[in-house]
Amino acid sequence: MVAERSNAMSTDDERKILPFRKRKENQNDMEKSHSEKKEYSIKGIIIGIVVAVVTEVMGTIIIACTIDPVKKLLALPGMVSEVQEKVERIQGSLDEVTKEGGKLTKMNEEIGELAVRVAKAEGMLEASLAIKINVKEEVFESIKGIYKFGESDAENVLEKLPTFGTNMETGDECEPRECIGKKLLIPYIDGEQEVIFYGQYNDKYHWNGDCVINVYENGNLVFIMNASYNDGALGEYCQIFPDEVDLDKPDSDGIEHKKVWIVSHRNRVEEVDVTGKKSVYNEGETLYYTREKERYEQKFKFEEVTGNDVVNANNFETSIELSGAKVERYYNGRTSNGMFNDETGNAYLVKYDENEDVKYLYRGKMVEGKEHDENGGSWFIGIGKDGENYYYYDGKFEHGHHAPITWPPLTQEEIDNLINPADYKCSLKGLVSELV
Repeated sequence: MVAERSNAMSTDDERKILPFRKRKENQNDMEKSHSEKKEYSIKGIIIGIVVAVVTEVMGTIIIACTIDPVKKLLALPGMVSEVQEKVERIQGSLDEVTKEGGKLTKMNEEIGELAVRVAKAEGMLEASLAIKINVKEEVFESIKGIYKFGESDAENVLEKLPTFGTNMETGDECEPRECIGKKLLIPYIDGEQEVIFYGQYNDKYHWNGDCVINVYENGNLVFIMNASYNDGALGEYCQIFPDEVDLDKPDSDGIEHKKVWIVSHRNRVEEVDVTGKKSVYNEGETLYYTREKERYEQKFKFEEVTGNDVVNANNFETSIELSGAKVERYYNGRTSNGMFNDETGNAYLVKYDENEDVKYLYRGKMVEGKEHDENGGSWFIGIGKDGENYYYYDGKFEHGHHAPITWPPLTQEEIDNLINPADYKCSLKGLVSELV
């Protein structure tokens, strides 16, 4: 399925495979009334209390998870419940403050961050209780299908096996029926790669709910996937992996490459036409973030992996953004067969410069990763060879190539008439007027 590969004109390949997060607008609240300041003072006190409580309880959770399995089982539910109750109680107080006046935008953001921390505590609890299994070889292909093809025949495998693996903590044989609905942690070797699966199946032996795959090679993280399954059918998923993109700049090899993290947020779609022919594609967006750090090293011994070592794709993307990484390019459209393939004419590809200003915007059809439209309905706007002005091309594209541009540079008014920012889910900084 899902290991997607993209090849765009002078673009680069997306090898393996939730909407583009719009940048928060700068808020200049230079003038605050006395009452507003008072509100934020109250909020600051409340937040300080909450942070202290959450930090203390989460610290206890971490200690319990790593020291004593018995404590882990008995104490963790109560700890998480305690954090939830305190946050809910303080949220009620904040609601009262809100009623008394003033908008509490900043406070809402801080509460949101606390909710994330509570969710992480809950995740730690669930992960610490996962059953770690050394599965039989027959089960490997079913798990591999989750991130390589998007489909799995787990029911055909598990239903036929009296046991499908060994509990790595107790040494007991695991019967398929006993593990229904329970979180499983399954580490296994696939060639030169160390793979970690974290997920569960339902009573039909279909993968169900959220599943996570981590792949390591030579001690480095090379692939992450969060996949949401509904009774065996793949829905939304997110994949992240390191790669390099071609910057079309000469160096000793003739081409300059830039290291990136490729993040793909997609939804798997199956359609059947009037003739009964079935088509499968993935729709969504792909972001290329600059990757300053050469690699993400494995932080544990594979044979000692626990549920808390599993890397979540959403959390990893957040860490990329917080590191100051820039978006190098953005694609929105369909993919299939591991490439950008979208013949609707609605796909778009945007490339950015070092300042995250648009240097290239293409809108139209994509075939096998390339801009391709034999009918001439696609177009692009890009910085010309002069390095300053934007130029427009509307016509045929053949495997990423087009006829020479003979038109004069565009005025800002012409650009604003051509592009409606509301039609794009990514930044168009530098291209359209700020007032548009």
